[in-house]
Amino acid sequence: MPRRRALEALRSLAGAIGGDVMPVCFVGEKEVVGYRHPSAGLTMLATACYRPMLCEQAQELRSSNGDHVLIVRLEDETHGYGPFTIDLLIADTRTWLIRYRLWQIHPTGDLWLVPSEGEGRSIRIVGGYLALSPRAPFYNLFEREHGFNVAAKTFAALQGAK
Repeated sequence: MPRRRALEALRSLAGAIGGDVMPVCFVGEKEVVGYRHPSAGLTMLATACYRPMLCEQAQELRSSNGDHVLIVRLEDETHGYGPFTIDLLIADTRTWLIRYRLWQIHPTGDLWLVPSEGEGRSIRIVGGYLALSPRAPFYNLFEREHGFNVAAKTFAALQGAK
């Protein structure tokens, strides 16, 4: 059941990013384990583990296709991060951005990936592409929390529309 929830979240996120999407299967696996956005240079995977258990496979994928690798990870809701967080391996680096959350200023605005806690790089998802930014898209704690809530509602609506 948790694995299915992780894949459902991944499928909804793939749709939210937009652009062409191709299913990904590992050798010997029958079921879809992720999606690839060729235009964004992004391969997406999902895990029901609270820790990034797919790091080794993600690094192998990145080495083979040169994509950024995104892992949707289910979270224990007691952490306050929401139902899932996102880990992102940036292409051409060994840099992992760990436990990022979706952020959106209003329901029709661009989606962003921002750190769950503290400061750090943010990623804007624009028309199926990823744009890395050195700073956050918000100015204060109120905007930060508001954006998390808007993104959560948008994402819940996407999951209900599938």
